[in-house]
Amino acid sequence: MRVDYLIVGQGVAGSLLSYFLLQAGKSVLVVDDGHKHAASITSLGLINPVIGLRLNKAWRAETLLPFARQTYRELEQKFNTKFYRDLNSLRLFIDDKQQKRWQKKKDAPELQPYIGSDIEGEPCKGQIANPHGGVEITGSASIDTAVFVDAFRAYLIGQNALRAGSFSCDDMQIEADCVHWQDVEAGKVIFCDGWQITLNRYFDWLPMSPDKGESIDIEIPGLGLDKILNRGFFMAPTGGDRYRLGATHNHSTFDNVPTDAGKAELLKKIEGIVPKPVRVLAHQAGVRPSSPDRKPILGLHPQHSQLGVFNGLGSKGYSQAPYFARQFADFLLSTGELDAEVRINRFQIDSAQLH
Repeated sequence: MRVDYLIVGQGVAGSLLSYFLLQAGKSVLVVDDGHKHAASITSLGLINPVIGLRLNKAWRAETLLPFARQTYRELEQKFNTKFYRDLNSLRLFIDDKQQKRWQKKKDAPELQPYIGSDIEGEPCKGQIANPHGGVEITGSASIDTAVFVDAFRAYLIGQNALRAGSFSCDDMQIEADCVHWQDVEAGKVIFCDGWQITLNRYFDWLPMSPDKGESIDIEIPGLGLDKILNRGFFMAPTGGDRYRLGATHNHSTFDNVPTDAGKAELLKKIEGIVPKPVRVLAHQAGVRPSSPDRKPILGLHPQHSQLGVFNGLGSKGYSQAPYFARQFADFLLSTGELDAEVRINRFQIDSAQLH
């Protein structure tokens, strides 16, 4: 079997890169292990223009977010399904310090497109505690991650472009102008396999910072929240009285196993903030593939140009992946360049680390 590109991993990065390459008329094969290690399917799937405790504009939000929205809407039409929702966020301040910080920076020009009304009372008819006030953020969105990944999987199967199974570099032979893997000859192999890249001997020199996160699906009868709640945690409505709550951070254990400690930590975050009872419906975990500078990593191996990587999206996968998947596809097709801020060569290595 001969393909132009073999893509390892069908998370949000691999899915979208495969889409843009297929749209350009290239032959693609995506190899995926059933999302055993994918953060893309266990995350909250949020898109946020204002982030962090310091309430900063997300990096390149003015470019990345409109492109993401356009891409997801296009895919919804193509797949005849719904997974994208424009949802404002209720950003409730965690203390007086954060409230005062916001008062100092709320007039910043770069934040104006995303600032809604102040929140002085308690949202949802007094059901959500709000002692320090807040602000409504516009331009945010939520992705139903399971629907997105499943719809893309069906699309790839329909294109005869998906193979279920694990990919091992031990089974890969690099030739002068192609790569052989099992019965496949590929012009290039692009690794979009998240934190698993740290186990790849060709890219283990990348300074990745894996971060395990857990989320839970909960039910809160009668709350009636139709916006994303952000108060040191995220709680996104998923339909009816159901919400997805997240997320935890763990920089020492890298697996997709939910823990009692993780669930307890999440429930503790909303204690006293939202009304009881809270019923836990599901619990999931995944590992975010974060980079040191919190920007994506794109490009080809410095020694083996037949190998490439699209990684480092961290917790911003659903907001950053569409734009940079398109940019990487253009780069691979020799119709565009990669932004300097995301190029793989921004990380310095010595020849002893190369394989």
